[in-house]
Amino acid sequence: MTELLAPAGSMEALKAAISNGCDAVYLGMQKFGARAYSSNFDLESLQEAVTYAHLRDVKIYVAMNTIVFENEVEEMKEQIRQLNEIGVDGIIVQDLAAFDYIVENFVDMEAHCSTQMGIDDVDGTLLFKELGAKRVVLSREVEMANVKEIKRIAEIPLEIFVHGALCVSYSGNCLMSGLMGNRSANRGRCVGSCRKEYELVDKTTGTSLGKYHILSTKDLNTIDYIEDLKEIDSLKIEGRMKDPTYVANVVSKYRMALEHKITEEDKENLKKTFNRTFTKGYLFREDKRNITNIVRPNNFGYEIGTISKVIKDMYEITLTRPLNQNDNIRISHNKEDVNLTVAKLYDKDGELINKADRVCYIKIKEKLSTGDLVYKTKDYFYTKELEASLEKEFKRFNLDIRVYASPGSKLFIDAEGLGFHYFYESEEILGEAINNPTTKEQVIKQFSRLNDTIFELNQGLSIILCKLF
Repeated sequence: MTELLAPAGSMEALKAAISNGCDAVYLGMQKFGARAYSSNFDLESLQEAVTYAHLRDVKIYVAMNTIVFENEVEEMKEQIRQLNEIGVDGIIVQDLAAFDYIVENFVDMEAHCSTQMGIDDVDGTLLFKELGAKRVVLSREVEMANVKEIKRIAEIPLEIFVHGALCVSYSGNCLMSGLMGNRSANRGRCVGSCRKEYELVDKTTGTSLGKYHILSTKDLNTIDYIEDLKEIDSLKIEGRMKDPTYVANVVSKYRMALEHKITEEDKENLKKTFNRTFTKGYLFREDKRNITNIVRPNNFGYEIGTISKVIKDMYEITLTRPLNQNDNIRISHNKEDVNLTVAKLYDKDGELINKADRVCYIKIKEKLSTGDLVYKTKDYFYTKELEASLEKEFKRFNLDIRVYASPGSKLFIDAEGLGFHYFYESEEILGEAINNPTTKEQVIKQFSRLNDTIFELNQGLSIILCKLF
């Protein structure tokens, strides 16, 4: 079965991913991970994460995908030993010293080749398979047809990115951040050089051609190609710097898609959390002119209407999509943005309303013009839905229970679940009821209260009372 691999920059994001249907989570530690500015995990929180995930049959991979300096080798080895003791399932690495140490010393912990190794062909994949890799994360520039060809020939599990931010540099090996900002992306401290605004100058005339975010890539979105993607072993969502609601939204949609349950509305809802507008990427041969969004490098939102009239201190918005009180919007005016939370929303009579579908009015102190486009950047009610999903149990595991109860003897409970067998024997001797003896239905009702656990009672003869008392 295709693995759905989710990002987690915090324990909250990890729970959001698992609650919404991922099969595995990748995360980073305080050091050697390529997201130094994420919350990340220490050994104590990682142990909690592994316990939480493994109890729910979800794997944990740790990203140790930075370059390791010579004076850090022993520290790197010690961290890997600690990860093995905690019981992580695999480590994603770029540095060959880390790769070799895992392969040579740990049979129960997989070495995964990070996308930053730049492996993009059959030969590279076969080489690392021979060296002991258990999985290769291919470069994001590899086309789907080539991914399938590599999988067919190399016969090793492959992982590809299917959603989230794209790096403008090949396979994420960015040197621009270190050269411009003195912060190396290959050490997890990307300054975001590709998200900056640059001025284009005609060198022959010295004329400015304008300022744009010419290197800022759109976000990858391949959910329309899920049937092709299902042939690959692991589908990876980018986002260790993203908040839990983003993780919940994206994971849930790809889980729906994998199970053939997704609707067009569900796909549209991917726009309701952070996005820079979407591209199908090099994976599905995107037109190179459609890889970047030169207008805006951060959350774009989605268009919901237009400023259609100015009435004294009020602006009329003609809507193409609903707007709710407490939604966040941005209004594009003369290449500048006005961002606000809709604290008060009015109808044409100046009365306060909670929601508008066609026309509404808002008070804004900033100067706007008719024709300015309005975008929603945060849907209040949809965000509440996502927040409600952050710690639910996505799936529950069968629990078989047999209860043996008889007056004059102890209470015995025999339970089986998750491949384990449990047995309980009470200290007290059961007495015979004088009034209102306990019924089988009452016992079943009490043992069915499992909502705060990962279990559900198996159907059928889950509970057997040998004798009522």
